[in-house]
Amino acid sequence: MNNPRDPIVVATYAGYIEANLARLRLEDEGIEASIEDQNLISIDPLLVSAIDGVKLRVRAEDSKAAIAILKAHAQAVADIPLHCPRCDSTDVARGWHFAFFSLLWIPFPVGASRRWLRCKACKHAWRENP
Repeated sequence: MNNPRDPIVVATYAGYIEANLARLRLEDEGIEASIEDQNLISIDPLLVSAIDGVKLRVRAEDSKAAIAILKAHAQAVADIPLHCPRCDSTDVARGWHFAFFSLLWIPFPVGASRRWLRCKACKHAWRENP
């Protein structure tokens, strides 16, 4: 039988920074939270998919309230329109830039990518997280 004070996972994140921001949001609301696998991801970020991300845990009795708080925050962030820094338009699209290159001693292409934003009105493009 599950004890209502046992910690359960309410969310997983690809990075430890996002997980800590969510933990702080819950603690601001009076819900005790903890992070699992943060140190492992900070040592080797490529392990994030192997361990199913950084886990945010709360007591089982607080899980419904925690999930509601996290969903409300995610919706509030999603409702904030993006603005073009050049023309102030809100007609902005997200995307990815891919760059592939190959080194002589590696027999396969190595890729790199970064997130970007592009204004549909003036065609200005900029990095989402510079």
